[in-house]
Amino acid sequence: MSKQSSLMSFFTPKGGSATPKTPIATGPPKVEADSSKKTVSTPKSTRAPLKRVNERMKMDEEDSNVVEKEPKRRRVIMSSSSEGESSDSDEYDPSKEKEDDDDEEFEDDSIDDDEETPKKKKSAKKGGRKILEKKNDDDVEEEEEEKGGAESDGELCFDAAMATSFIGSFVMKDDDISEKVKELLDAEVTVDPKNIEEEEMPVEKKKKGEKEMDDDEKVDEYAHEKLDFLKPDNIRDMCGRRPDHPEYDPTTLKISDQFLKDQTPGHQQWWTIKSFNFDTVLLFKVGKFYELYHMDATVAVNCLNLAYMKGNYAHCGFPESAYGRFADQLVQRGYKVARIEQTETPDQLNERNKKEKVKSKVVRRELCRITSVGTRTFDALDSPLDDGKTEDGGEMTIGDTNTAYLLAIKEVIMTRGGARVTTFGVAFIDTSIGRFSVGSFDDDCYFSHLRTLIARHPPVQIVMERNKMSPSTRSVLTSMLPSSVPIESLTPKKEFLEPEKTITMLLDRSRLGGDTSSWPLTLREMLSKDESLPTSTLNDREAWSALGALISYLGRCLIDVDMVTMKQFDRFDPTTVSVKSLSSSTLSTTAWKGRRMVIDGVGLEQLSLIPLDYASEQTSGSLYSILNRCNTPFGGRLLRSWVCAPSCDKEVIEERQKAVEWLMTSDGKKCHSKVEELMENLPDLERLLQKIHCVGLVHRAREHPDSRAVMFEGEKYAKKRMKDLIIALEGFKLCQKIGELCEVWRKGEKRNRLLAAAPFNVKKHIEHFESIFNVKDAESSGKIIPIEGKDAEYDAAKERVESIKERLDEYCKKIGMKYQCKATLVNSGKDRNLIELPDKVKVPTEFDKKTMKKGFVRYTNADLLSLNCELNEAESDVECLLKDATRKVFADFDERKCSWQNALDAVSTLDVLISLSKYSQSTGVTMCTPQFVYGEEKPVFEVVDSYHPSIIITGLASLSDEGIETSSTTFVPNDITLGGCGPSTLLLTGPNMGGKSTLMRQVAVLTVLAHMGCMVPAKKMRLSPVDRIFTRLGASDRLVAGQSTFFVEMNESAIALRDATKHSLAIFDELGRGTGTLDGQSLAWAIMHQMTKRIGARAVFSTHYHGLCERLDGDKDVLQMHMGCVVEDEDETTEVTKEAVTFLYRLIPGVCPRSFGFNAARLAGIEEHVIRDSWSAAKRIFGDAKALKKLREEAENGANVETLRRLIQAAF
Repeated sequence: MSKQSSLMSFFTPKGGSATPKTPIATGPPKVEADSSKKTVSTPKSTRAPLKRVNERMKMDEEDSNVVEKEPKRRRVIMSSSSEGESSDSDEYDPSKEKEDDDDEEFEDDSIDDDEETPKKKKSAKKGGRKILEKKNDDDVEEEEEEKGGAESDGELCFDAAMATSFIGSFVMKDDDISEKVKELLDAEVTVDPKNIEEEEMPVEKKKKGEKEMDDDEKVDEYAHEKLDFLKPDNIRDMCGRRPDHPEYDPTTLKISDQFLKDQTPGHQQWWTIKSFNFDTVLLFKVGKFYELYHMDATVAVNCLNLAYMKGNYAHCGFPESAYGRFADQLVQRGYKVARIEQTETPDQLNERNKKEKVKSKVVRRELCRITSVGTRTFDALDSPLDDGKTEDGGEMTIGDTNTAYLLAIKEVIMTRGGARVTTFGVAFIDTSIGRFSVGSFDDDCYFSHLRTLIARHPPVQIVMERNKMSPSTRSVLTSMLPSSVPIESLTPKKEFLEPEKTITMLLDRSRLGGDTSSWPLTLREMLSKDESLPTSTLNDREAWSALGALISYLGRCLIDVDMVTMKQFDRFDPTTVSVKSLSSSTLSTTAWKGRRMVIDGVGLEQLSLIPLDYASEQTSGSLYSILNRCNTPFGGRLLRSWVCAPSCDKEVIEERQKAVEWLMTSDGKKCHSKVEELMENLPDLERLLQKIHCVGLVHRAREHPDSRAVMFEGEKYAKKRMKDLIIALEGFKLCQKIGELCEVWRKGEKRNRLLAAAPFNVKKHIEHFESIFNVKDAESSGKIIPIEGKDAEYDAAKERVESIKERLDEYCKKIGMKYQCKATLVNSGKDRNLIELPDKVKVPTEFDKKTMKKGFVRYTNADLLSLNCELNEAESDVECLLKDATRKVFADFDERKCSWQNALDAVSTLDVLISLSKYSQSTGVTMCTPQFVYGEEKPVFEVVDSYHPSIIITGLASLSDEGIETSSTTFVPNDITLGGCGPSTLLLTGPNMGGKSTLMRQVAVLTVLAHMGCMVPAKKMRLSPVDRIFTRLGASDRLVAGQSTFFVEMNESAIALRDATKHSLAIFDELGRGTGTLDGQSLAWAIMHQMTKRIGARAVFSTHYHGLCERLDGDKDVLQMHMGCVVEDEDETTEVTKEAVTFLYRLIPGVCPRSFGFNAARLAGIEEHVIRDSWSAAKRIFGDAKALKKLREEAENGANVETLRRLIQAAF
């Protein structure tokens, strides 16, 4: 009989281990018995907490022999009370007991090649180990864990093996308790199987202030902290390079061959994988648990609140069922997590050893997945096995609905026409959906296109080419992104692929295949048409390289095939409107077809169009947050894309407007209220399509390491995947019902084409799947049993099985007739289809006696053995086909992805339109449908009684939160006209805090809202389409990039002067304020002059430079207006601190005489004496300026020297 050791001995170094300083408890705590049965209880006093240790237990092998019929006893596992403890109390599968037990036994024995650790006695109870997890208050609870049911005599269950591995590794402080436990270990314990689930151990907390370990048990320095090659001064990558080397690879670690030789086989596996994944936390499967060792254990203890296990090296772990919860916590903290699985059973190891010369002592393990913050897919393993419930009992969501982009950037700097040009190739993906975006562009010196990309598609992780990114680009990324966003470097050519290598990789049959005509359109357009072999076009080389890097990184995470075979590739182009093509004097509607407005990253931020909080999409105040009333996550994602890039297409805008208007009618309200009830129950179908696609892949089922992984919770994972399929089918049923409710849109003369043409109909596809398998059976079993007649190959295999069984029955009848007795086919243990005959019947010698019972004997012979062999082969074929039948159904679902996607797009569009209609009805002010004017000689923007789209919602909400009555609250509307028959530029003045910046933003946000097809808060809005919005709002620097406030201001102004057309909209707030008055005023005038005279764009400028207003007085292309206010007690004798300024927030013609900055200072809390001093200084400066002005006028009018001298003496 093979020996068995603790799982902890799996990682004990060969040199032996220290003797435990405290006695090892080899059994459960105190057992109290009565006349009928013995129960287990825990004393409520003097109990010391049990601690799991990883010291090797030394026993004599003679004492380890397992008795055939062991008295049944209960098993007790001690652990701390934690959130995740319920994860180890799942139902146990008896059919796997023997296999699991053998697995654990063999594995431990195979690696313990130094000392003999005999088996312990068998346990008849099922159970499992709980996570040893620290409580925040350092209290540790002790609990019993048990699961009911008893093993038959002579059969060792998996949990008995677990008990053998872990019971002996707990230590109790009190020797007398340990001795009692040892004595009670051998006592017979009678367990009533009916009541086993109801019996619980009382829980006792550790006394407050009690230490985790005794002082003499603490480890001052763990083993990995003593290793020279892990010390900062000695760390090297696989190629021997130090961290200060430019080619240093932080993902690898150099480990000496001698060090590996000195390790046990299990240690060798761990260190080998670690050497290739040094920057990753390894979750190393040992039996039913994921174990963390050395530096990884330290990370887990600090981040997951787990407790170290006793021993001289850092070690902790948790059960397989808790993987989703703990792995996700590590990923969210910025760690990469590697899941290493056992991919070989002990039997397979035996077979392998028979064929190989060098015998292996451990089962094979493989890296099955690396998960980072940018590569999460929310698979069945990635969520806790809690039957779809959260810790508070609520429904478990599929995952975070926010987009999380993994971005690859290729940068090439070249000289073109004497100018320095930076070209970027970019590729990014949201792995939860499996949709790629790829493209390339030439950027300016301000990196405006790159900034737009980052703002529209904020990445959570970036990969770049090692030593190829310029400092300027890096500073842009670091200044725009939170410090939590990791930026990883890939090796040029090897990991950051060249275009040719990328294309060759995609030609592989497991990805897109050799037939490029079947590739996605986006990629086909990036291939040269002049070459016989697929090659990149000249302009797309950087894009191909970035895509290669992205796929290479996904390959490192072992999900590249999953993502690429989704075949979802979009073209990314930050300049969706060509400046040159829109520079003509007039443009017809066809010139705008398919175009979208360009809003760069600066505009998205300064106009508060989308949330800037990376942690949440629900940041209040942004236009997206105000508009988002969507009922589905994919509807919310579509709305965000509409906000970031509104349409300029007349047909698209008008169809959306009509749909919103109809949804606001009485019929529309009735319809969409019913539709919303259905939408509220829709899951995230976009992400479900990706998950179902992966399950249906042949590559994942046959070639991926996960296909070989030995999972102890495999049945539950299968059920979760099956549940995903069923949820998706139910979701698309709801989509079908939504389409049927919307049938009214398809009738009548006034039907809306956008809604009427929506492809909701997926009825035939749903009926197809309902006809090929039983949904209830599939959900309960986790696998699909094809309905008869739907799978010819499976039906044929089943018929073969039945045919062999009939032949067995016929043979049995034949034997009975031959010997004139009753013959019966029976199974006994591992022997199948034995013929049972009365013991009085005499049979020939070819009958082999197998077993006996009173009055009967059971035989087999060559004929039966032959039939049994055929039956086993046939049943094996059925099992394989059954397993593949499940995959085929998932693959069949995935093949209909276009129909599913069309229905999903229709629902998401409807969801967004309903959201816009609900916003249009919730403002409490007059709303109108904007009128777009195409083909006008001079672009126009005109609104009457308009409001800021966001403030009318957030303002009322904030007042309500403060307890202010909102029914009497009114907002001041304003009329604004730019272009058309009047001036195209508005010069705005007014008091500080008078509403200038709000009005300017209002113009831009109303424009965005109109282009989305939504109603706007105004009595009337008439405008020509806008190709791009330029903004210069607020005062901010870019500290990380080394750019001052004024530099940033000029930077943004330069982009507008370079790229703006007459169809653009420019918003400039207090231009020139970041420098001296003279310089700032002069620059403001010059920039405004260029925008007004040369470009002719619609523009709004605000200023406090009254000299600028005087200079532009009378300019027919500039309209001067100000935000009105009323000032009480305003005269030269009144102290400025007593002035009462009332803001009217009304746009009034003319220039505001003062800025009333002293009023703003008073409201801000500046002390009155400071304000009085500043007012006195201002009067002196103003008086000096007034005197100088008069002096200049007199001089210009020919005054003599004496007159000028008297004026100077009087003034100064």
